[in-house]
Amino acid sequence: MKNKLTKNEKISFAMKGRSLSKEHKKKLSLVKKGTIRTDLTKAKIKQTMLGDEFKFFKKDHPTVPQVE
Repeated sequence: MKNKLTKNEKISFAMKGRSLSKEHKKKLSLVKKGTIRTDLTKAKIKQTMLGDEFKFFKKDHPTVPQVE
């Protein structure tokens, strides 16, 4: 028996591999400009980047907050 996909999973699967137009990319870029990430968000991003695949990044960079 197959597992049923959720609505979001179906949409995600259908959108895989589609390329975005230059106009759409520009609009997405403008929406994200000026967005300020919190220290907690920055720390979470740092944690994901410290995995085994990202050994070449500095783990003790002074400008990124440490995860508690």
